[in-house]
Amino acid sequence: MESRPEQLSKLLNPASVAVVGASARPGWGLQTIQNLDGLGFAGPVYPVNPRYPEVAGRPCFPSLRDLPQRPDAVAIAVPADAVPATIEEAIACGIPAAVVYASGFGARGEGEGGDAGPGSVRERLAAALAGGQIAVQGPNCLGLVNYARRAAMWGITVPLDHAGTGRGVALIAQSGNMALTLSGASRGMPLTHLASCGNQLDVTAAELISGCLADPAVRGIAVIHRHAHNLQTIFVAILQINKNRNFRAARRAPRGPEVHEHHFAFPRGGRDRIAIQVVHQKRRHGLRVGRKAHYVRSVRILGSFRTARGQ
Repeated sequence: MESRPEQLSKLLNPASVAVVGASARPGWGLQTIQNLDGLGFAGPVYPVNPRYPEVAGRPCFPSLRDLPQRPDAVAIAVPADAVPATIEEAIACGIPAAVVYASGFGARGEGEGGDAGPGSVRERLAAALAGGQIAVQGPNCLGLVNYARRAAMWGITVPLDHAGTGRGVALIAQSGNMALTLSGASRGMPLTHLASCGNQLDVTAAELISGCLADPAVRGIAVIHRHAHNLQTIFVAILQINKNRNFRAARRAPRGPEVHEHHFAFPRGGRDRIAIQVVHQKRRHGLRVGRKAHYVRSVRILGSFRTARGQ
């Protein structure tokens, strides 16, 4: 079994991807493959669906066990009831990472639907993940894009303008709508990564921050999160990542009753610094247009963040 950092590395930067639930019909599986093609992904892509001999011009395999090689990651585009068994199969095949798009896992306060009680699909998925043998983003998420490396497991149409970004910002949002809104405002805002966290039943926003920090293309990280109880985990992760460094100051900036911002900066090596902006989005139904424009400007600033030596 691979270590957690290795699992997260394969999630963020897979060299090969399987797509379970791929279909010749329009949907999340086919769109995942089309996104990989649109970004110029160089690795093998394996559609998996017993109903099709071919999908998107590629041989389609009946199951993960039938693949010619073990992929680094799997995008799971099947209904919620089928997700636990698919994760168990991925674990049996030694696949270290996955993204689960489906909703219906009974997440409290998310309006998602589904049961979270004994025997529920949520409980079955949690049991499959309990051994830590695979890193799973989601469920109930849009997925993950690594623009810098041209890799993606993203289930709907994704902006392609950022493909091949050499230096920029990793955008991590709990809300898929907010992730799309900011990624679509691409003018002057280079993105290296785009992540929709979803329910965070396994992989957390804090782990995505840690994984993105390991990529030299990332010059700043913007995190937009709604639940205050998860913010503490994010802050602790930032502090742990940067222990024994000259950690520079977190400044809390209230932006009205809906939003609080937290800013961090710390050395990365030489004259370079990296910046992290964490936004606590209190309102459930999204930010006003003015707020969205503010975050677009903030992300642009993060992308060019650099300070003089000693500052």
